[in-house]
Amino acid sequence: MVRDGFEAVLEACRIVLGDTGPENHSRRRGRKSYPQPLLMAIIYIAIREGWSLRQAESWCLENFELLKMHGWTYRNPPKKSTFHKMMKEIDVALLQRISAVIKHLKGEIYLPL
Repeated sequence: MVRDGFEAVLEACRIVLGDTGPENHSRRRGRKSYPQPLLMAIIYIAIREGWSLRQAESWCLENFELLKMHGWTYRNPPKKSTFHKMMKEIDVALLQRISAVIKHLKGEIYLPL
């Protein structure tokens, strides 16, 4: 599930959230923001698998090279506090949209994207 499943979830998150490339991650001031589709993909997998935030953090540490391949530009993997901040903004409808797009990408249902 590590590579193929993650890439399918990441693609669905990019479709739902919009693909914010590295040029959109920076602001004029303050620290640069994290890639939202990548974090959302990790959170979606964590919710689907029933992981705690610490388990999601350890998954990121174990699969850090995979995260780098998909646009993570920081020296360290995301921490549980990063996931906690993003999970405050997530609603059930967003998770349902991501699930529907994943099923569409697998060919199980048709969605007019």
